[in-house]
Amino acid sequence: DSMEHAFRRVMPDTAVRAIFMCLLYDMQVTLGMSHGPSISERYVHSVSETWELNEICSEVLAIVLTACPKTRYELIELINRYKMLKKCHIHTSFLKELMVRVEILNFCVAMNKYLRDNFDERERALCCMEVSIP
Repeated sequence: DSMEHAFRRVMPDTAVRAIFMCLLYDMQVTLGMSHGPSISERYVHSVSETWELNEICSEVLAIVLTACPKTRYELIELINRYKMLKKCHIHTSFLKELMVRVEILNFCVAMNKYLRDNFDERERALCCMEVSIP
C-alpha cells in the first residue's frame, strides 16, 4: 500500500488523465486520417509516429494499473465515460490490449518476487511478453 501511495504522488490522477487524453486524441486523429481515396507518404510516416505514441501511452497506463490496482476501476470508468457520454471513438481492442499489458506486467512482478525469494536477490526478469509458438 505504501508503494501505491508513493507511485500516486509521482503519477497523480491529473497526469494519468492527461496520458489518457493524449491517447484519446491520437485515436481520434487516426480515425479522421484513415479515410479518403489516397494514402500519401506523409500519412504513412504519421501512422508510424502515431503507433509509437499509442504504445508509450498504453504502456504507461498499464504500469499505472499494475502499480495502483485501486485506480483500475477509475481508469476503466474514464474510458467508458468518453466512449459512451462523449461519443468518442475508442478502438474496441484497446481495453482488451490494455488488460493484456496489465496481465503481463503482473506476471513480471510475480516472477521477480519468485526469483528474489527463491534464488539470488540480484536475479530479475527484465522483460516478459506473450509469445505464441506454432
